[in-house]
Parts: sequence; C-alpha cells; structure tokens
Amino acid sequence: MIRRKRSFSPLCLPPSTTQRLTDEYKRTGKAVWNFAELKSALLLTSNGKCAYCECRLSEEGKYVEVEHFLDKDRHPDNVVSWENILPSCKRCNGAKGTHDTTADPILNPYVNNPRDHLQLRLYRLRGVSHLGETTLGVLNLNDPERMVKVRFEVGEAIQEAVLTALVKLDRFRSSPTARNKNSLTTQVRGLLRECQEDAAYAATCATVLHNDPDYERLKREMDGLGLWYEELEELHQASLTHVLGGTA
Repeated sequence: MIRRKRSFSPLCLPPSTTQRLTDEYKRTGKAVWNFAELKSALLLTSNGKCAYCECRLSEEGKYVEVEHFLDKDRHPDNVVSWENILPSCKRCNGAKGTHDTTADPILNPYVNNPRDHLQLRLYRLRGVSHLGETTLGVLNLNDPERMVKVRFEVGEAIQEAVLTALVKLDRFRSSPTARNKNSLTTQVRGLLRECQEDAAYAATCATVLHNDPDYERLKREMDGLGLWYEELEELHQASLTHVLGGTA
C-alpha cells in the first residue's frame, strides 16, 4: 500500500448527479456507483491498481470494484461521495465488507501515509501502529497465497535484478564500451521503475530494493564511475517515498 492523492473531481459526479444517485440508492438500494465513467476516474487516482493491496486491475475496469471506505449501509449519504470511494480488487473489498471504519479505523491511503503505519519483514506486513495492525487484519493483507507469496516473488525478482546489474557493472569495468554502459544503465532504470507509484506492488519492490546492501553498493560504485545520471537519481528519490519500515 502506498500514499495516494485525489488531484481532480470527476466530471461524472457533479453535485446534481451525486444527489440524484444518492437519493436513488436510498430509495431503491440499487448499485448506483457501478458505472464505467466512475471506475475509470478511480483508476486514474491509483495508476490502475487496487488502492489497498496494489494488485494491477484490468485496464477495461472489468475487475474493478468501487469500495466505500465508510460503508454504504451505515453511511448512505456518502454512497457516491468522491472522497469516500476507492478502487479495489474483489478480494480486498470482500475482506473489508461492512467493517465500520468510524468505530474501528483502518488506513485510508488517500488520507494516511501507509509507510508511517506499516513495515515489511520476511515479506509479511507488520503494523507499527494500532491503525496499521487493524488494517492488516481487516483487509487480510497477509494472506499466505494471495499476498505473502506474491510479495516473495516480486521481492526475489528485485534482488535478482540487482545481482544482474552488478554483473553488468563488472562487465563495464572490464570493457567500458558504450554498449556495456547502456546495458547497465538500462537494467538499473528498469529496476527503479518497478519501484514507482504506477508499478504493481511498488511498496514491496521499493522496500526490498532500498534494504538491499547490494543495491547500495551498485549505486555507490556507479556514481563513482560517473554512471549515476540525473534520471536514475530522480527515480531513486521517488522510490524512497514508497519504502515501508523494516526489512524484507
């Protein structure tokens, strides 16, 4: 889970439409939030990912569910409130269900910064605050098959990519050709891009990367050789904002 922002209000939810849909829901119980324009707008706020677990959602919106942070049964007036709805995968939405976030709060990535409340250790998320602990339980974010296994796979891929980059660094030292330089920098750029906000499981990737001493060595030695250029540093700094506490 990473911090999210709502930088716009969707054209499909002007005040008149919001009121009409709210009244319709209260009158009929119809799923008035279930329309393509709204789902597309929500996906823009999360780079096409579930706001909770960061799994990649279908580009067509087929598997996107509109999640009500304040549940619709207790808070019908917020059923299509832009500030109350999030893009979610079916499993996170189902796990949360009708949990009362007013009585027992959980993390809202559009309000709270997850890195202040969660850490990653042995590919399991740990709460470092009551809010973090409650969130993990309510959303079942340490499900062994659905989440821990996935984090292990992406984390191992990150570490393997770092080792590959080190091999390419040694190759460049032995033969400092343009070809070898480009192979190395392309590898590292791709590695860092896996830790950006638009990448699936960015929090896991960034946390694993920045707690890997081999990555620290890679960056330091590339910098010493004049290979750590501006774009790599920008990607490096951006990825740091998604790092959770603890180590993988």
